[in-house]
Amino acid sequence: MNRTFANTKLPDDGAKVLTIPQVARYLLISPLRAYALAKKGKIPCVHFGRSVRVVRADLEKMLAGAAAADREGVR
Repeated sequence: MNRTFANTKLPDDGAKVLTIPQVARYLLISPLRAYALAKKGKIPCVHFGRSVRVVRADLEKMLAGAAAADREGVR
């Protein structure tokens, strides 16, 4: 499968809440994988009935923490 990296930015429309497919495109993973990670608690999310949303600020904090842990060699 040929992946494009052109869509690796978070939407710049000022939305404070993202869908799982938007998060998946940003993280370059499949939506199914993103849903699985959200279900396991690896991606911070909020459930509204059957809908799953990710608060942008929570995602950015999670990624910043993961990047810091990688730089320090902590997993």
